[in-house]
Amino acid sequence: FDFGACAADDLSGLPDLSEVAEGARPLRVVDSPEGMAACVREITASCPAELGFDLEMHSRSKYFGLTCLLQVATADVDYVVDVLAPGVFAAVSLLAPLFADPTVVKIGHSIGGNDVHSLHRDFGIFVVNAFDTYEAGRALRLEGGLGLRHLCEHYGLRSGEEYRRLKDRYQDSDWRIRPLHPDAIRYGRYDVRYLLPLRRLLMRDICRDLWDDTFRRDSDDHDGVPKEWKDVGADLSHEGEG
Repeated sequence: FDFGACAADDLSGLPDLSEVAEGARPLRVVDSPEGMAACVREITASCPAELGFDLEMHSRSKYFGLTCLLQVATADVDYVVDVLAPGVFAAVSLLAPLFADPTVVKIGHSIGGNDVHSLHRDFGIFVVNAFDTYEAGRALRLEGGLGLRHLCEHYGLRSGEEYRRLKDRYQDSDWRIRPLHPDAIRYGRYDVRYLLPLRRLLMRDICRDLWDDTFRRDSDDHDGVPKEWKDVGADLSHEGEG
């Protein structure tokens, strides 16, 4: 991971979904078992290093929920899986090897709440090697809220206003309703579209904070050189004496 290459990066340089809809980035809407199998083959063939994922749920109570939509993003393609379409629910388990692969980082937002549990409950999918953007934002003590929209806006997302409008409309909607409205699909796409670049920005800032803390803690005379580096240098300067 080259932190230097992304030192000044943010999300403002990425195309918003209105530009994406014109062909800058493919969208696959999966609504059949055959489509689910093709989706898994395509993702597997791309040999991804990371996957973004999100679920839209219907919950009658704290103890009962149903996955209604699954979204997955790779570096190049967004997938929106209508798990309630005929035959798709049973086929989602084809994703299990990808989610269990420890060499692929799975990226989600606040996934400890429902997402990881629901993937296992509904589809028998175990999530191995995950990065939670919510937890990363909390570690950074970011101001302005820790919701996914807030994190995207913190890093300069140009689509922030549309994302806010869609989130206000669909965050607490009944996701069992079919057919899916195009805006519902668009909202689901927003929830995974920026997870991969967001992870890199959060990792950069976490490492930057750790680096700054190291210098503040270990510098003796404020010259920017950590104490342990000086100790090593002193040891080397005495090698061969006597």
